[in-house]
Amino acid sequence: MTLSDDNSTTSNFHLPIPICDSATFRTREVLGAPLTLQEAADDIVRLAKEADDRTLLAAQKLVALKKRIINGEAGPDVKWMEWLLRNVKLSSSQLYFLVSIGEAHRPAQALEDYRRMKREKAKADREAEREGKREPRAPTAYTPERKLLLKVMRSIPEAEVPEMLSICRATYPTLFEEQRTTH
Repeated sequence: MTLSDDNSTTSNFHLPIPICDSATFRTREVLGAPLTLQEAADDIVRLAKEADDRTLLAAQKLVALKKRIINGEAGPDVKWMEWLLRNVKLSSSQLYFLVSIGEAHRPAQALEDYRRMKREKAKADREAEREGKREPRAPTAYTPERKLLLKVMRSIPEAEVPEMLSICRATYPTLFEEQRTTH
């Protein structure tokens, strides 16, 4: 069966697959013909390559932006990471990752090395869980309020962190006592 726009069904089951840039694939998709398995596989490879290219391009652009900020374009005392965290809607780990890729001597190789390292770490974690060497991780599910709080905390300028910490210490002293005893 085929899912149509009005949610009715007809025979010849297939789901629409995003199409490649080639005219052949566009024509086949418009006509409703499914891609062959090899065409679909080739499309996936093309999309993955485009994703890598875009990641590398984003890394290069981020490094160029970092240099502009360091050179004072955002202001004389503006720190590059503080500016990026306020103006680029990515996490600090994503920003550091992209900068490290963009600043690498061979960015494409650095991207592949990073992915290999993450695969090896995930494999080691799975093995440790299977062998009982560590507890399985519980998925982290933050409430919208907690997500907002984390976002606000990440956006606080470095100069205001001591003041915010003193407010938090005054409001939640037991949390800070626990931190001292565990470290």
